[in-house]
Amino acid sequence: MGQAMTYDNLERRLKMFTLDTTSNIAELMCHPGYPSDTFIGGCGTGRPDEFSCSFDRQHEFDLLFSEEFRQLLTKYNIHLGTYADVDQCYI
Repeated sequence: MGQAMTYDNLERRLKMFTLDTTSNIAELMCHPGYPSDTFIGGCGTGRPDEFSCSFDRQHEFDLLFSEEFRQLLTKYNIHLGTYADVDQCYI
C-alpha cells in the first residue's frame, strides 16, 4: 500500500471487513520494514528492487506499529493472526 496506507484508508477497509458477513477472515497485504541499502543484497539474490529501497516500507512499518492502528483494531474488534490461525478455523 505504501504511502496510500493512511489511517483513513485503513479504517475504511477495516470497517468493510467487519460488515462482510460471508467470512470472518481477511488479509491485509503489506511489506513493512526498513528501506534496503541499494548496494546490499535485498530479498533473494542480486541487488534489492526499487520497493525494497523505498521509504514506503518505513511508512507502513511506522503506521502498523502505531497506537492509532491498535486503536482501530480494538474499535472494530479485529484480531491479528497468522496462516496457522486460519488453519485452526477450518479444522
